[in-house]
Amino acid sequence: MTKRVLLGGTFDGIHLGHQKLLDTAFEIGDEVTIGLVTDKMLKKWKPVVEKSFEERKAILKELLNRRDNWSIVGISDPYSRAIKGDYDTLVVSWETAERGKEINRRREKAGKSPLELKIVKPVLADDLLPISSTRIRGGIIDVHGKRLVPVRIHTYTEDLQEISVIKEVMERLMTDVELETSKANNIEETTLIEKAKCKAELPENYDYGIGIESGILESEHGPLKIECAVIKDNIKQTSIGFGPGFLLPRFWPKDVKEGVTLVDRIKVNYNDDITRVDVLTERRVGKRDCMRSALLTAMIPRMSGDLFLKPSLQDP
Repeated sequence: MTKRVLLGGTFDGIHLGHQKLLDTAFEIGDEVTIGLVTDKMLKKWKPVVEKSFEERKAILKELLNRRDNWSIVGISDPYSRAIKGDYDTLVVSWETAERGKEINRRREKAGKSPLELKIVKPVLADDLLPISSTRIRGGIIDVHGKRLVPVRIHTYTEDLQEISVIKEVMERLMTDVELETSKANNIEETTLIEKAKCKAELPENYDYGIGIESGILESEHGPLKIECAVIKDNIKQTSIGFGPGFLLPRFWPKDVKEGVTLVDRIKVNYNDDITRVDVLTERRVGKRDCMRSALLTAMIPRMSGDLFLKPSLQDP
């Protein structure tokens, strides 16, 4: 049985993300129809696109000339062809997944069977953000995802250890990083995650906002020391990570409230380079290690691309 696949888009300046969409369509389909946005639609939808319909169509044709059983059709809106046409599968990007679901809702209202939705993960650029025509046009990345300008990162903290860990981790993952800090806003006493989110608020013209917060959680076995890292980006995705939690002496939370430090209690020399975590572990593991783990954990769904497919991980 012939499997008919539909995908649509502007296809302005073919990049690796476009190629992945096309590859996916041809892998699962026997016949592939590509809906190419017309000039009329672009004037209302994406006026920044300069290439005409015919220019974009010619580029697509050249890209597809070694493939079989495909056609390019003009589309003047995102829905009509997918709703009315006889297709089996609709290939969508992570950005257009919700539109695909809306198409199926409209098909069902029209008495037609819903299409199988194939959601394609983004191709990530050097900065671990999706490759997109918008970012290419803006001179931020090239068509291969190479970052052309420094990655701009911001954190609302003056804690030198937090700043140092953020810089260290992000420089390990990205080649050219600029980290800027601001004095923390008035962060009200709230949950560990909410405090870290406040530090990660993203000012305009930055790529990432990062916040790290330390806290104590009560558990059935006693007080648990934990680090939380929150990462926000300029496409409104949020990821959260935690460092390895470990049990504290039961007297610690009470001492903290009363102004008595663990160092006071166990009578050791203490300076700015040593933290309570260092003392508990005899400096085998420090607070810095726990913060680093939390931040790396928050980066995992970004490095895999899974973050961009899971709305439940997005910040409301």
